[in-house]
Amino acid sequence: MAAQVYARGSFFSDCLNVCAKGGLFDIGLHYIECWKQNESADPGWANSHDLNAIEQKFMENCAHNYFEKKDIKSMMKFVRAFHSMNLKRRFLLSLSLLDELLELEEESGNFMEVYELMFFYVLAKSLWSGGSKAWPFKQFTEKEDLLGRALTFAKVVSSSFYELASTEVERLSNKHDNIFEIMNQLKSSRIYRSIRGEILCLWKLLDSHFRLNSSKYVWQDSLFDVSVEGMIMKNQFSVETLFYS
Repeated sequence: MAAQVYARGSFFSDCLNVCAKGGLFDIGLHYIECWKQNESADPGWANSHDLNAIEQKFMENCAHNYFEKKDIKSMMKFVRAFHSMNLKRRFLLSLSLLDELLELEEESGNFMEVYELMFFYVLAKSLWSGGSKAWPFKQFTEKEDLLGRALTFAKVVSSSFYELASTEVERLSNKHDNIFEIMNQLKSSRIYRSIRGEILCLWKLLDSHFRLNSSKYVWQDSLFDVSVEGMIMKNQFSVETLFYS
């Protein structure tokens, strides 16, 4: 077999090219696994042959081939062999394969990354699902379930991270927020230094202002005698509370 001859002669690129052209993907992966054993014995060996780049290109091409055939199980066998987690993330995200990426992150014990991925997925779908405008938040059937799953991963990271995640998830939940709740959430976000939580709360406050006709704003004679937070807590909106938002 030509691939075997090339492999014995250390013609790595030629070996994998033959495997790719002949559809011998598993054989090519077998050679890669054998070469990795040499890498372990001699860390400089792979660099001297530019082997990592050659292997990665082959594995990505094989994974793409299986993806196009809708054979996700075979695709993931090659993705798992990628040389770094960042390469795996980039590949799977480029194909919008969130579930497969979450599975890999969980297997690797990257629970914070799992939470982050799920949070941003829900955020993006809440804002832009169906090509709609980015505000207000859109609701979708699995939203609460996804947020609940995200929190289970956040809890594994640490108690402090779980507290932070809980305040962020509350911003995205389907439940209706009144002004009092939004202000409490804003304070919590600032306590936990959650920039995105704070942005979401301020966005909600702005939305409350814009939904109210300006003729119903409370007009103050003096800007210095106004307790802006106090006005907001009383559902009283004004130019001052708008700028606070």
